[in-house]
Amino acid sequence: MNLWLDTLNYIEDQTKKCIQEHQEGIKKGRKMRLSSMDEDEFESKWDRAQNIIAFGEGLFEGTAGIKTSFTIQHNDHLGNPEVYGGLGPALSVVLESTDLHYDLDVIDNDDGTYTVDYQPTRKGHYELSIMLDDCDIYGSPFHPAIKPAPV
Repeated sequence: MNLWLDTLNYIEDQTKKCIQEHQEGIKKGRKMRLSSMDEDEFESKWDRAQNIIAFGEGLFEGTAGIKTSFTIQHNDHLGNPEVYGGLGPALSVVLESTDLHYDLDVIDNDDGTYTVDYQPTRKGHYELSIMLDDCDIYGSPFHPAIKPAPV
């Protein structure tokens, strides 16, 4: 039961944080990704993004010069896996470090899952953001640690 409550609290905290950052950005005159949305539209998109999960080694680790991957699973509002694809450009994946930025390709498997393969070029710590309609999915951003290439 504690895990369930922890998960709900995490989602609530992340939603409040994202809404607060969005509102503060507008007040400061910064252009935000979601600046054209009102709070209800944002919450709707946030809820939809929270129904998507990702799993696989590439979320957490990798080795420079070697391809790694992970899977994204689209679920309905009840948490059941979807059996069709079609999220298309609404789903985006970005891998970043302090001096690198990669927009990663997302392959639609047409069964409710999406595959992302990438080959990191350098060792280090990265931030991996998976977003639907500019809202982070559950657990995003991830922080894969990339090990040096084997000698």
